[in-house]
Amino acid sequence: MKYSKLLQYQGYIYLNSIFEPEDNALIVDIERCKISGNVAEEKTGESTSSSSSYASIDVDYALPIIRLTFDWYIAYAVRNESFTVIEEYEMYK
Repeated sequence: MKYSKLLQYQGYIYLNSIFEPEDNALIVDIERCKISGNVAEEKTGESTSSSSSYASIDVDYALPIIRLTFDWYIAYAVRNESFTVIEEYEMYK
């Protein structure tokens, strides 16, 4: 799969594993997910206009795992996104 096709994917993704099979090589396995059940909404803070929504996100085993293989790299970092908030002004390509 080419990176441009990966960017077109509109669903949710889950990092299954990241490992180094040998020195300076990297493999990243990504599973595609779907929302299960209903989306629940919760009020956050004193303001009634502030809320967040959440639902169960489960791996879609009907779809294949995406494997990204890097023959070499200079550096990489892993960030636990469970502890971050995506701001509306953040954009990416």
